[in-house]
Amino acid sequence: MKSIDLKTLLLGGSLLAGTFAYSTMGYAQETPVNENEAVEVTAADEEDENNVYDNIVVTGSRLSRDAFTSVSPLQVIDAELSRDLGLIEASQILQTATVAAGTQIDTTFGGFVLDNGPGAETVDLRGLGANRNLILLNGRRVAPAGIEGAPSSPDLSLLPSGLIQKYDIVLDGASAIYGSDAIAGVVNAVLKTDVEGFEISGSYSVPEQSNGQQFALDATYGINSDRGFVMVGASYRKTEEVKYRDRDFLNNCNTNLEVTTEGEIRTVDISSTIGQRPDECKVQGLAGRILAPLFGSIYNRGDGTGNLIIPGFSESSQFGIGFDQDQDGVTDVTFQDFAINGRDLDRSLFPENERYNLAAFGEYTFDGDSNLTPFFEVVYSKRETFSANSGDFQLFPIVPANNPFNPCNPAAANGVDCGLAYDAMLNDPVFASAVAANFGLTPAQFRDFGIVDLFAGPIGAQSVQPVVSVEGDRTRVSADIEQIRGVFGFKADLPQINFGSFQNWSGEAYVSISRSTGNASRPGIRGDRLNFALGVGSSAPCVAAPGAQLSASVTDGCVPVNLFADSLYSGVVGDFATQAERDYLFDSRDFKTKVDQTIWNVFLQGDVAETSAGTVSLGFGGEVRVDSIDSIPDDIANDGLFFGFFSDEGANGSKITKEAFAEMFIPLVADKTFVKRLNLELSGRVTKDEFYPTAFTYSAKAEYSPFDSLTFKGTAGTSYRAPNVRENFLNQQTGFGNFSDPCFAPDLAVDPITGAVTGIDGRTQQTLDNCIAVGIDPTTFGLGLVATSVEIGRGGATDLSEEQSQSFTAGFAFEQPWIDDVDLTLGATYWNINIDNTIIEPGGQFLINECFINQPNLSSPFCSRITRDGSGNISFIDGGFINRDNETAEGVDVNVRYRQEVTVFERPITLRASINATRLIERNTVQSIPGQTALTETFVGEQAFPKWQAQGIARITYDDFTFAWQTRFLDSITADEDILENDVFGSTADGNAQTCSGVAAGDVDCHNVNTIDRYFVHGASVAYRKDDWSIGAGVRNIFDKAPPRIDTASIFGRNNTPLGSGYDLNGRVFFVNATKSFR
Repeated sequence: MKSIDLKTLLLGGSLLAGTFAYSTMGYAQETPVNENEAVEVTAADEEDENNVYDNIVVTGSRLSRDAFTSVSPLQVIDAELSRDLGLIEASQILQTATVAAGTQIDTTFGGFVLDNGPGAETVDLRGLGANRNLILLNGRRVAPAGIEGAPSSPDLSLLPSGLIQKYDIVLDGASAIYGSDAIAGVVNAVLKTDVEGFEISGSYSVPEQSNGQQFALDATYGINSDRGFVMVGASYRKTEEVKYRDRDFLNNCNTNLEVTTEGEIRTVDISSTIGQRPDECKVQGLAGRILAPLFGSIYNRGDGTGNLIIPGFSESSQFGIGFDQDQDGVTDVTFQDFAINGRDLDRSLFPENERYNLAAFGEYTFDGDSNLTPFFEVVYSKRETFSANSGDFQLFPIVPANNPFNPCNPAAANGVDCGLAYDAMLNDPVFASAVAANFGLTPAQFRDFGIVDLFAGPIGAQSVQPVVSVEGDRTRVSADIEQIRGVFGFKADLPQINFGSFQNWSGEAYVSISRSTGNASRPGIRGDRLNFALGVGSSAPCVAAPGAQLSASVTDGCVPVNLFADSLYSGVVGDFATQAERDYLFDSRDFKTKVDQTIWNVFLQGDVAETSAGTVSLGFGGEVRVDSIDSIPDDIANDGLFFGFFSDEGANGSKITKEAFAEMFIPLVADKTFVKRLNLELSGRVTKDEFYPTAFTYSAKAEYSPFDSLTFKGTAGTSYRAPNVRENFLNQQTGFGNFSDPCFAPDLAVDPITGAVTGIDGRTQQTLDNCIAVGIDPTTFGLGLVATSVEIGRGGATDLSEEQSQSFTAGFAFEQPWIDDVDLTLGATYWNINIDNTIIEPGGQFLINECFINQPNLSSPFCSRITRDGSGNISFIDGGFINRDNETAEGVDVNVRYRQEVTVFERPITLRASINATRLIERNTVQSIPGQTALTETFVGEQAFPKWQAQGIARITYDDFTFAWQTRFLDSITADEDILENDVFGSTADGNAQTCSGVAAGDVDCHNVNTIDRYFVHGASVAYRKDDWSIGAGVRNIFDKAPPRIDTASIFGRNNTPLGSGYDLNGRVFFVNATKSFR
């Protein structure tokens, strides 16, 4: 893929345009701290010479400074400016930063099973995972929060976004400063402290398309004095639900999206059984059918019509021949008519969401030599979420042969002998003629000539397997979570230590106590009740099998359930014939999760020496952290009682982490020829996790300025991540997933009439050899099956090893010194992160493919995690956490900042512009296998990992008005390299395409659309500010740019739309905001 060059990047979209609140990256010169622009902090420039900074602590260091500087690469995002431009939530602001990469978990993932539970939002820095960056509030660790399972990351939705002044993002490994988890970086949300009096602000946004309105109201009251401050605040957020049908680009089914050799885009699926009606919609989630003996799947429209003697049911095809009883040229059954795809448009894209925040924080300095300053910080947050994920789940139980509603039970009211029904199908004149036309003989002639006897004769009552979807079954979840966090401590000067070169010593001690409590509830059908109502293992419905011990929760209120009622088959997603059936089968799956964190921290700092270049500062301290989790499922969740839904035994456990740390600032040279300043920062930390050996991390940072306008900086160090509470304490989770078994023989491998092996396969010899090695004949095993339902288990362990990483950054910042009234800064930072012993939770298909496809001779270490039963089928996959080798990330951050005062018609105008860009050079995982070449998987240029990301803003301020134009850019991407290898031009004949019949058939070849073009999205706003009030309005996505269209077989998404990759899913959005202060 051709990458974009820097010139194209800076000019693309609009001149010096880009997203709003993002300043220069890691090494730009400092601007005045009261300027309403996101800034990068380093050495103070001339505008700040008269400013006095007292006891400033910059994110990335614990040492107080007398200047607002940072050696670490640090990006600062101004929350007020973000709000002016239409973004108010922490997740909106952080997930669209250029330093964010990888899949960003937001509310669009409400229908997925997430580590932090329904409604959670996290940020992934550098594409290394949300569990490898640290979230702070006012410089102190934020505890994990979530619902179900074992949440392990802080939830951005619980941050009091309306009370936040700015977000500092440290972009080097920071474990030596902040402890475990800070591998990819640190996000520090800094609360407002400068409000005097009462201030109220509100905002309202409304998409041009339906629903999704967002309302926000914030109120703060502050008292400031020369001895301290007190702030109290409250926030409320309400977001209306957005369903798939509310967005033009999602209000449809998931289609094929293929490109021909001539560049034509095709969507109509012609790959189904010959004769079916062509349709754009993919065949996904087939329901309204039963799996009957001899037939396979037969279909029911719910209207009583059919082409078989089984009442209401129709056969789609046999022997590759479509059923067309009325001989109109179109088969009686078209699969798309029975697919959930396109009929689940009431599912939530953005769930209904309400949030509340209350906060109080402050400090006060008492008289005296020690300047004793108690401080406190209390934040309460609550989120309520309701999400619908309609129609995805299916019921597919085995209905016993003697069930009174079973259509293959001759004794049932509408039952028949399905063996005789099958014979009647073979003898049907229309079908028999079609067989003869394709194979030369009718089924009867095949039998009479002694070639093969396809007839079954009477077989008596047989079990069948219906496949139906029921309205509201396991598809809706309501969740609420609240978190309270209190920080209590004091700061004080330590004049007793002031002697000799030891001066200006001070200390701080605090305790931080956090607790989150989450509740989730999901209605669904209980499998144990369904089996009882069907009579599984017994003589009749609602009758216990001999010797069975059933609880009253199963037996009470039982009514026989008819899974063949027309109401279940009409409309694909149906319902039971009676309310009594629904009332009996449905129950609620409830979960309560509590996560606690307590931190004791003490830190001392002061000056220890004087050099010709300045003062050497030293800080040291210690911390004890206790993390605990108690995630309690009800019996339905714990035992997996919902039909086809995973069991979750929750999590419980606690551990203690003890740390000691130190940091030193050493000015080496100052005010010399070609050495304006040369500074060194050293830090180290010793960590003892309760379950793991003592670890040491360090960091060394250097800053060199040959003269004021040019600064070079570099950092190097190590970071550390102990397994978190999820990885340690998650109890067993088991569920069933559909996985493709490489040992299944494809349809083309065997002749459908004679059963002879054709030699047409498509799998590699390595795969075939691996299947043979486990005792499977890959030419006949599982013939024609595409996927199978397999149980997969996951769980935590305390025998995992900790992750260790090394990071390195190097960069410069240059501020032009020649034109006094022009501030122009150019900066760039190279960064590299290398993580060893990474902890992963492998997916089931990954484990299968690694064992049977990617490695010879069953040499993959993952083969031991796959269990097959006596018939050869995969019966269990162990997907528990493991340590796996190495992950790397490497890139360059580029930033430009411009500011100038000009006069037009004797009116002063301020021009501002800034651009941030990140070039991702490497994002790899490396798997080492003894005796073999290491396997490297690269993600750069793939979904959620574009080579370039850029954001910027251009602003014009005239009197009290500020006009802004913003743009965000994402580079083009391709599908995963493994998908690309198999995504070759082909046709329906060879199975490589669904919309092209191929050159041999007089058509062309095609393959999936597996790329996304470069993406720009723009916004504009205007703000008017007076001393005590302001008002603003604007438009996000001003050109109503739709997200790119994809084929979901190649790129992850829903309804041809990528998710979690930075593309706008709301379309054009109008917003207004206002603030009023009462001093």
